[in-house]
Amino acid sequence: MLLGDIIRQNAIKLPNRTALIYAGARLSYLELNRQVNCLANALLGMGAKKGDRVAVLADNCPEYVAAYFAVAKGSIIIVPVNATLGREGVSYIINESGANTLIFGEKYADFINLIRSGLTTVKNYIVIGRAPGIASYQELVSKHLSHEPEAGIDEGDTAWLCYTSGTTGVPKGVMLSHKNIISNVKDMIISGYPISRNEINLSLVPLSHATGMLQPLIYYKEEEAGRCFFRSVEIDPPYADGYTHLANIAWRKSDWKQAEALYRKALELMLSPFQRGQAFRSRLRIQLLRCFLVFQLHYCSKALFEQHDKLV
Repeated sequence: MLLGDIIRQNAIKLPNRTALIYAGARLSYLELNRQVNCLANALLGMGAKKGDRVAVLADNCPEYVAAYFAVAKGSIIIVPVNATLGREGVSYIINESGANTLIFGEKYADFINLIRSGLTTVKNYIVIGRAPGIASYQELVSKHLSHEPEAGIDEGDTAWLCYTSGTTGVPKGVMLSHKNIISNVKDMIISGYPISRNEINLSLVPLSHATGMLQPLIYYKEEEAGRCFFRSVEIDPPYADGYTHLANIAWRKSDWKQAEALYRKALELMLSPFQRGQAFRSRLRIQLLRCFLVFQLHYCSKALFEQHDKLV
């Protein structure tokens, strides 16, 4: 099975079921698959070929989800970039990956202009929104057909090129194939994600992180008795990754108080849906949040985890 097959099958079996909820708007599986195909065909029409890299620098949004699947369907490789890394970090990852196309959010237009001269491999720029002299994501999608893209893909082909945090050195690219990703999703489901058909997942983790996209994939595909169940995914625009990144820097500088203060702020942001008494109060939600905290805030102090236990 290929990564793009997930959305394609959903669009055929459950075309009108909600796939994404963002800022009050809903996108069905059929609508998402059409957007995915239009973007894939646009990239191929711009000259992208098998094995090319497409870097993405954006906040969580439906276009980011579509980019993951579009690049996979086009037999291209996505390079998600952490926007909190600053000029040097972002430039390093884009150049080191060899990305020849960069998709970025409108809010990062000024940032891209500052580093553009140093992006030696990028030939094509696409903006989610609008920016002077840059091709618009929305216009590209509207100009291309929504038929399934023609690209020879094997499950062993690389789909994601994710970079490590670079805690002990420069970030290193980690290649994940279609088979790697699908196997990870299946394993996570089998290992204990008791998800019911009608649940909605709140995506707290930035999509620039591998965990950020793997979690929604669990909701898009769960195999049980040979049947595929598909989930809706709600994307939360504000996220705490910037605080955890700054906290990691403070930790490496032995500034313990600053690190803990930043971790606490990240924790507060991630727990806000629970504290406000909104949805997602189930035991599963708390378990998922605990798993994320253990993974993402691995430098956190014992006192912070005690505070976390009190909050949830």
